[in-house]
Amino acid sequence: MEPGFTEKALRLQEPIIQEQVDKFIKALDKLASSEKEGAVTDIVRWLGFVTFDMIGDLGFGESFGCLERSEYHPWVSLIFNSLRAATYLASLRYYPSINWLLGLAIPKSVMKKEKEHWQLAVDKVNRRLGIEQQRQDIIGMIQQDENGIHGLTVPEMQATASLIILAGSETSVSVLTGTTNYLIRNPAKLTKLVEEIRSRFTKEEDMTLTALKELIYLNAVLQEGLRLCNPT
Repeated sequence: MEPGFTEKALRLQEPIIQEQVDKFIKALDKLASSEKEGAVTDIVRWLGFVTFDMIGDLGFGESFGCLERSEYHPWVSLIFNSLRAATYLASLRYYPSINWLLGLAIPKSVMKKEKEHWQLAVDKVNRRLGIEQQRQDIIGMIQQDENGIHGLTVPEMQATASLIILAGSETSVSVLTGTTNYLIRNPAKLTKLVEEIRSRFTKEEDMTLTALKELIYLNAVLQEGLRLCNPT
């Protein structure tokens, strides 16, 4: 899977990332300008929208459309229920002698949603693999091999799909939300960060991944955010 997650891959994926970030900024701008005094919004939800859309676009060649609808895709709730099911099943391993009995206590609705989540991931991968043109996304860069020696088989890619969604969405939301919270609680630090960014760039399109890597304070903020809000 490594080819899909290298720094080179990230640079090739930048147009997809920039497109989703642009939609995110425009949506917030529209929301803020809808009222003269500005608007109060739940930034956690909006970070969730852009993150899920981005990982959907990067992983499967199509976003979830959360930003356009200003609401979560139904699959998101399935993802959270899938995590619940996985937690239940993992816990049962500590009680091997009676896990069959405890397994009966897992709500059927939770297990049903876990299966639905799996099927959606399989369908998404199959649709993405059906796209003939070369696309610089994660699936397009992962090595494929029907024998499973020098790459992943299709069933392995299907099994990995739901993991990509989980690993690339809620973890990012946790870090970004926590970092935003710390910045708001420390206005002097927020001001310093804003000044660094706005003094460096006059146009939004100049804010590329390569250019942003050179901002010392921005990267310090992100590293501190990862330390304080470690999503794992």
